[in-house]
Amino acid sequence: MIGDGVSREIRRELSYRLEEYACDFIGTSSLWEDPCFYHIFKAFFKNTLYPYDMILINIGGKHGYYLNVAENKDDANKYKRLFENFVEYLSAYSDKIIVLTVTPNKCGKFFKL
Repeated sequence: MIGDGVSREIRRELSYRLEEYACDFIGTSSLWEDPCFYHIFKAFFKNTLYPYDMILINIGGKHGYYLNVAENKDDANKYKRLFENFVEYLSAYSDKIIVLTVTPNKCGKFFKL
């Protein structure tokens, strides 16, 4: 699972519900264009002993908070391009990529798997 600090709870829930599967987690609050953003993932995936059946992405507005996607078409296109580039990058590590477009909220009940 790839996400930010908020995503840790999702990872915990996945590990609990899917106990027969390993659920690794990469958490970062780096911005899309931060040079260290891809270095984090390059280091993580360097270990090729563990193939990934699926990659779940929960990275949203936080990583492009400086882009005004709601009111600026150029910013929206830039965010779209950055996100698509990231998904394409991850497709080298798994052919099953699931994208959560929002962070599920735990108000009484957690998201259903």
